[in-house]
Amino acid sequence: MNTHSDTLDGTVRLLHSRGMTPADFFAGLLESQSHFPHVRELFVERPDLLLAHLNTWSRVAMLSWAQRLMEETYAHEMLALSNKSAGLQFQASKADAAQVAAFSIEDISARMRGRAPALWELLDVLLSADARATQRRLEAGKAAAKRIRKFLQGEKALDLEGDELMVAAAADVEVDDGAESEAEYWRDTVLLMEAPSSAEIVAERNKTLNRIKKVIAQITNAMLYKASSVSSSNQPEHPRLLSSSFRDWGVSLTTSSINNMVNNLSKDTAVEMKELGCTLLAAYTYDNVDINLKHATATGDALEDTLIHLTSGTMLRLDHGITPNMLACSEALWKSNEINPKALPNHIPPTMSYEQLLNIHPKDEHLSGLTRRERFGVWVFLRDLVMHGPPYFRQFRRNLDPPKSIDPIPIIKSRQVPCRMMNINPSTTANNISVLEDLLRQGGVGDSSEINQAVSYYEMVSW
Repeated sequence: MNTHSDTLDGTVRLLHSRGMTPADFFAGLLESQSHFPHVRELFVERPDLLLAHLNTWSRVAMLSWAQRLMEETYAHEMLALSNKSAGLQFQASKADAAQVAAFSIEDISARMRGRAPALWELLDVLLSADARATQRRLEAGKAAAKRIRKFLQGEKALDLEGDELMVAAAADVEVDDGAESEAEYWRDTVLLMEAPSSAEIVAERNKTLNRIKKVIAQITNAMLYKASSVSSSNQPEHPRLLSSSFRDWGVSLTTSSINNMVNNLSKDTAVEMKELGCTLLAAYTYDNVDINLKHATATGDALEDTLIHLTSGTMLRLDHGITPNMLACSEALWKSNEINPKALPNHIPPTMSYEQLLNIHPKDEHLSGLTRRERFGVWVFLRDLVMHGPPYFRQFRRNLDPPKSIDPIPIIKSRQVPCRMMNINPSTTANNISVLEDLLRQGGVGDSSEINQAVSYYEMVSW
């Protein structure tokens, strides 16, 4: 009975009788167009075997070939990323508000991964190459979670809740000197009150970090690749070309580039402010801004005031089905206002007692037999027990659900339009009036006889 080895020996003898070695036969088979199906069968069905033997007998040659192949692949993918069709270029001098608002790390990473899959996987391997660093990150996250639990059970947390509690907890988790930047990221989990307690959470956070790093790395690589190709030919005009390339990447080298971008964004915002303001469905808010312009060198005048008082403002769109007709009731409200000296008694509505307010919403039956107010009282008691009671009850913080809503306002994404900074100090009544006039003027609202194409607001109450 012939064995596999006997069959191979017979095949080798047959090749020798035809004046061929096994190497000649294999090379001829690879170069023959008529025997393509046999070659394809060999590489499709036994690729691991071929690569393993190449790694054993021709490791240097195989690595050299693989390196050349991947260099070509990476260069091709870098060109694909830098092409305008990729949609990844950002010109600061032509930037608009829509580009800034549409910025998304997830979208950029998806585009980069689609156009440069090999480079994306390479960066993933490189960012995870140091197993010790990865382990240190995991240990840092677990240590942060432990410190958070200890803080929440301590006396410092007894008198805090909400934002104050989160800020205090974040401040309590300090990053050691010399720690990696990822440790600060783990500290941010405190703000979510959700420490990494499972492998899934840890993996997801590491995946998010790597995604951001890979986006930055690919942008940097694209910049360096283009810079090297520009500067390698030693032409006199290359400094200008390199400067133009940096401008295309959104890297501002001069104050004029920054000013151009600010002007473009300001023009878009001015149009957006008037579009929203003229709908008469905008709420105007403002606040004081104090800036201390310290001098780099002593001026010799210790009494010089370096504090500048400005006012910032923003416009918020009124949603939830509100229409201008609903807000055109300023005169009616003033006529029925009790502080109006000219208001008629029959125009002023009667006041309501708190007993009448208790019956606004109809009562509902509950398995506990408690009324809605009694159930809310129970919830308040449990909240105070968990938040301000003995430290033992701090562990039940996450088990305390929010109170049941009665008639909630639907949550929607607000539209905000920032207004131009105003050189007004809102410290007096007159200046506050000036601020309101300036905000309305920016929104295209006011007296049409004084402001071109202004929309009258005198009947409105939204602002």
